[in-house]
Amino acid sequence: LEDEPADNLRCYVSLRDGGLCIRAHTIYTYLGANRHVMREVGRLILKKGEPAVHRSVEKHAKSSIADCLVGEGVKVGERCSIRKSIVGKHCTFGANVKLANCVIMDHVTVQDNCTLQNTVVCHNAYIQAGCSLKDCQVGVKYTVAAATDAKDEALVDDEGFL
Repeated sequence: LEDEPADNLRCYVSLRDGGLCIRAHTIYTYLGANRHVMREVGRLILKKGEPAVHRSVEKHAKSSIADCLVGEGVKVGERCSIRKSIVGKHCTFGANVKLANCVIMDHVTVQDNCTLQNTVVCHNAYIQAGCSLKDCQVGVKYTVAAATDAKDEALVDDEGFL
């Protein structure tokens, strides 16, 4: 590690006793690791058939959440679909938002008519209306402009991903 630049960031997790070790060195393996953790959490702490959605979540009756972990204080607008994703605390989703295989960190806002697939969104990010993001990473406090159509992009400013 001495020969590597100082700005490289490494994160290692090792849980003993349970035998779990996950290497997440790409966006795809990070998403896969989150899905694996989501399954394990569900298996360990939830009763069969019990949703992994915090009781404080405000979800419109015409919206659906399936195979997800959803944190406290989340607001889900009308006709939203959130599938196979992990959503942090205090996020807001406008009407007609579609999420599939995403990791959404705390305090994220996604406005109306957005579609996110295989995307990681860092905390305090703001995604304006009409965006389509596939296989993307959105940095901390980054604002994605309205109607952005992005694929395989890192959307980040000076704050980066931390």
